[in-house]
Amino acid sequence: MEPSEVVRRAGWLAITERRDVLAHRAADFAQRWDGGQDWHTGALVCARPSSCPTAREWATRLLPADRGQYPSVLEKMLLGTAPDASPEDLLTDPVTGIPAVRSHESEREIATFALQRLPTHSPLAALTVSNYAVWIRTLDDTLWFAPERPGYGVSWGYPGTGCHTLAELLDALLDDISAPAMTPGAPEAPRGLLDLLTSTPQDGSTTYTRAQLLAARAS
Repeated sequence: MEPSEVVRRAGWLAITERRDVLAHRAADFAQRWDGGQDWHTGALVCARPSSCPTAREWATRLLPADRGQYPSVLEKMLLGTAPDASPEDLLTDPVTGIPAVRSHESEREIATFALQRLPTHSPLAALTVSNYAVWIRTLDDTLWFAPERPGYGVSWGYPGTGCHTLAELLDALLDDISAPAMTPGAPEAPRGLLDLLTSTPQDGSTTYTRAQLLAARAS
């Protein structure tokens, strides 16, 4: 009998925090098998603090990783995405417990993983789209990357799949902040919400309050 989703996710959470060879091998197998669909982390995301105020706000809360330990499963995966980085460049987000890594290229970009669900009960307060990143701010003034699964990216400013995925995600998060990242087959988003995101400029930074998102959804 297959374990329940809750059990599977709890097990992978414990494994991805480990630092031993067996955990790394198990994680590598899972990535090859199903992309880590039961992990608490999702897609690789990047922030550019030098060119985005929201990213800069997020980056200020990051702390140096423990330099005296071998990289965890997630830390090693991040290092693999930034060939110019070393364990000395590893950081950790104290809010999510997710590692991050600085790149010496790409405008001092910081890479990390989005979550598949936001671990909070605080409602969505605002959406910010800026510099290729999608941010969710909750009512307790916490900043999060929007939940995102590998291969099902969220985007805005064009009538494509990424925009549809973000509209579907927002439709869910407005009702339940712990709703999971979208997958194929999700309910179609309200047309007004999709139109709002499609017409949002890709350049610069745009923020929509909860009230604006609800109004668009109802239109």
